[in-house]
Amino acid sequence: MKRFSPMLLVLCVACTTVEEPLTIMDDTNVQLKYDGSHQFVVKRGNSIVSSSEITWQSADTKVGNINKSGKFEGRKIGITEVTAATQNGSFKAEVEIEPYYNTYSEPVLDFYSSKQSIKAKEKRELVSDDGIMLVYHIGNTKAERLIYFFEKDQLIGCGVFFTDKSFKKEVNTFLRERYPEAITRGDLSGYLADTEQFAALINEQAAAGLAVTYLPQTVNGRRIANSDAQAGKVLSLVQSYNWQK
Repeated sequence: MKRFSPMLLVLCVACTTVEEPLTIMDDTNVQLKYDGSHQFVVKRGNSIVSSSEITWQSADTKVGNINKSGKFEGRKIGITEVTAATQNGSFKAEVEIEPYYNTYSEPVLDFYSSKQSIKAKEKRELVSDDGIMLVYHIGNTKAERLIYFFEKDQLIGCGVFFTDKSFKKEVNTFLRERYPEAITRGDLSGYLADTEQFAALINEQAAAGLAVTYLPQTVNGRRIANSDAQAGKVLSLVQSYNWQK
């Protein structure tokens, strides 16, 4: 009867041990637009892990959501972290929603701040200060003027004026990819910030042509009591202002 050495048995067992296949997420750094999507996949070795074995999560659902199948849908500009939790551990990926357009730098949106406070934060060239308005020169090829409107030394709205109405589609996308919730006010359409603190309305019938008006909506989470009257005043000023004269 043949006898096997204990050392030989250990070596044979070691030789037949199969390593657990490596589990990985296919993409760990993804760039999309707000209207784009990406299908994430988790692999164990060469095999795709079933969605039923994975719990997907987006850290910031305001930037984008991911469904049970691992499909990520963009929502607005920003960065979020996607997590795939499996029995072999959790795997993470960064998703960045990039802009189609950087048409202009938005105003200082500190509503109800004083004129002096806005002046201290605004870095563009001041054109005029007539008491109720601060007028700034934007000076790129698309956006020309920025106006802050004040009442009793408090910022109640602002307007961005463009050089041509043909930029409406671009301006609409610029706002949509930052503020996804569409709203209307009378004949004007626009978008509401996720914080609900302000809205941006597009007006292509202003005296100066195309304009975007930013209006406050809430303060500390509360609806502004006289917001309709203030909004009407600001919209009227935007409608009548003509920087081209």
